[in-house]
Amino acid sequence: MEEMSKRFSNSVFNNGNAERVQLKRRLLSYQVNCYEPLLPSTYTLLMNLLKLVKETGNGSFVNLQPTQYEEWVVKWKLDLPEQREIFRLLHDALTVVGKGESAIHALVHLLKLYSKNEAAEAKADAHQCIVSCIAHPQVFVVDHLLDLHPISALEGQLIHDLLEIFVSGNLSDYIEFYDNNREFAEKLALSHEENMRKMRLLTLASMAQDNSEITYDELIDKLNLEKDEVEPFVIEAIGSQLIRGKINEPEDKIVVSSTINRTFGDAEWHLIKNKLEVWQRNLLSIQECMKKGIHYQMPIGAG
Repeated sequence: MEEMSKRFSNSVFNNGNAERVQLKRRLLSYQVNCYEPLLPSTYTLLMNLLKLVKETGNGSFVNLQPTQYEEWVVKWKLDLPEQREIFRLLHDALTVVGKGESAIHALVHLLKLYSKNEAAEAKADAHQCIVSCIAHPQVFVVDHLLDLHPISALEGQLIHDLLEIFVSGNLSDYIEFYDNNREFAEKLALSHEENMRKMRLLTLASMAQDNSEITYDELIDKLNLEKDEVEPFVIEAIGSQLIRGKINEPEDKIVVSSTINRTFGDAEWHLIKNKLEVWQRNLLSIQECMKKGIHYQMPIGAG
């Protein structure tokens, strides 16, 4: 039965008549809906449906959630080449239908399927992943990419240098990179203007990590802004949720209440550890005071 299902699916998809795309889509969709997702033959069905999505640009007839595919490949007990094949095709299908963030999710999962010894095989995918993350207007935190073996395999190349700037660099780093490697940068499927916009936002996030107040003059200096551009820019930054805060217009400054962490490493873990230890001590003190019937007052700044 399983083999018959696979042969039928492949036969439907391989029918080269372009006029029968709608019919192929309906037949394969009906077949998927009639089968349990646990059945290994569903892998073949979904592969053919993803190919149709890639060909037609229409993804309304198939599940395109990367997290669902992560569950399915485990249940199907696919080998690594099969897992890579379906996630690469899922990325292509999601890209065609304009679901950029989900496409990046699928591509990152694909890169995780390569060991250090196999990393060189996925250099093209790694390059595409970096470009896609930089290009996406709502993807800001990309430090996790540096831990992927295929990304590490690009170390020493200009594309890896560019990624490191978007991980932890600032606007001046990007401008220097662009000026020194203009030919390379212009060959990438990236907009220099959009890169400048994103790097301004990321630079502000880094500034906000070290300062609860930032003056307009500092923003003008660090972000290459004109004075009349500062407030619209800060409003955009707050709207993007990179920072939280408010504008103090009379004093020409912004007051920051919180910001994203562009990188999360040993320093950030140490900070969390210290906070948890403080909370633990406070809870123990509260517990002791309650046992003794003593009113306890939380120390200022302990939370």
